Amino acid sequence: MSVKYARLTREKAQEILERYQEFIQEIFPDYIIGGSYSRGCETVGDIDIVCDIDKAKHKLIRNKIKHIGYKHAMIYTFVLDELKFSVHCVKEQFISSSIFLIKGPDSRCDEVWKKAEDKGFYMTHFGLLPIEKEIPFKQRDEECYNSDKKIIFKTEQEYYNFIYN
Repeated sequence: MSVKYARLTREKAQEILERYQEFIQEIFPDYIIGGSYSRGCETVGDIDIVCDIDKAKHKLIRNKIKHIGYKHAMIYTFVLDELKFSVHCVKEQFISSSIFLIKGPDSRCDEVWKKAEDKGFYMTHFGLLPIEKEIPFKQRDEECYNSDKKIIFKTEQEYYNFIYN
C-alpha cells in the first residue's frame, strides 16, 4: 500500500530543502530540481530531482532508502520531514531531456509527447527518437537509448524550441 503525502506550501517545501541542502548535495552533486517546485507553484506534492548517475554517491544510500534500478537509470524515493523526494539519476547527456519531461505537470507531458509525435518523434527521457515504426509507450525509452538516430540537445530550452517551434 502506498502512502499519500499532503501537498505542502512552497514556503514549507523550501524550508525543508534548505534544511537538507548539504545532505542532498553530498549524495546527488549538481542536482537539478523539476516538477511543481521548479514551476513556482504555490503548493508542492514532492520534489523531483534529476542528477548525473555517475556522480551520485549510490553506496551511501542504496541500502537505506527505496530505489528502483532500471537498465539505464536509477530512481530513489525518500521522505525528509513531511516532504517526498523522487531522484532520477541518468547519464549526464540525458539530464536535459529528463528534466524537460520531469518539469510536468502531467498535462504538459501529454502535450509534449503529442507535439513531438506530430513532428515525427517520440520524446523520451533519453532524447528524441525519429518515428520509423510504432513503438509501445513503455518501450520508447529503451528504444531511444539504444538508437544511433536519437537527437540529444544540451538544454531544456533546445527541446522546447524543437517541439514548440
